[in-house]
Amino acid sequence: MGCGVPVLKLRYAALLKRAAQALGSEAEAERWLNNANPALGGENPYAMAETQAGFRQVLDELELLGAE
Repeated sequence: MGCGVPVLKLRYAALLKRAAQALGSEAEAERWLNNANPALGGENPYAMAETQAGFRQVLDELELLGAE
């Protein structure tokens, strides 16, 4: 089961902010979030954010990217 639209919008905003911090720009963040990602099993990060577990997994991956 997915989440409601307001929750999903908040998740997307949080991911965009964190991805921009980790990747250096909003443009790079959008690219990363909108494309299949090998580190996430080939899944699209924004699509994964539809579930709490997927959202957390994307945030965890962004934390690893930000640490590099």
